[in-house]
Amino acid sequence: MVDMQIQEALPLLLQLLFLVAVGALLVGFFVAIINFIYKNSAVIVMGLVLVVAWQAGIFDGVLG
Repeated sequence: MVDMQIQEALPLLLQLLFLVAVGALLVGFFVAIINFIYKNSAVIVMGLVLVVAWQAGIFDGVLG
């Protein structure tokens, strides 16, 4: 009797395990992205400043 209940619940348990694994992968992925942005924030900000300055035409007399 108990064996049948375990067999009936097994697909739900496997589905729950799969969802937990996928959730852990998603959380790890987003944590890795945030960590990368945090570690390289100075380079990212300087790059954005240079792009905005280039778009505003500040480098027109210097670079061409």
